[in-house]
Amino acid sequence: MKKGWVDFKLVKALVPFEQLLAHYGLELKPAKGSELLGLRPFHQDTKPSFRVNTEKRVFHCFGCEANEILRRLIWQKNAI
Repeated sequence: MKKGWVDFKLVKALVPFEQLLAHYGLELKPAKGSELLGLRPFHQDTKPSFRVNTEKRVFHCFGCEANEILRRLIWQKNAI
């Protein structure tokens, strides 16, 4: 297996999104419905501006406008 290689299909199938977020130390609080809100994991932040939709398994960072799926979160947190 190549260094930095991640089987995203396997991660998506086996790991609940909330567990993955907790693995990276993201402290998120319920917002509305299936959404969670917390501090941005990629930048310094003092007010919660990072929103996650656990049902769709997507996130949006209102600071840098990053929005993507599980794959990008893993890439950015692991510098892949």
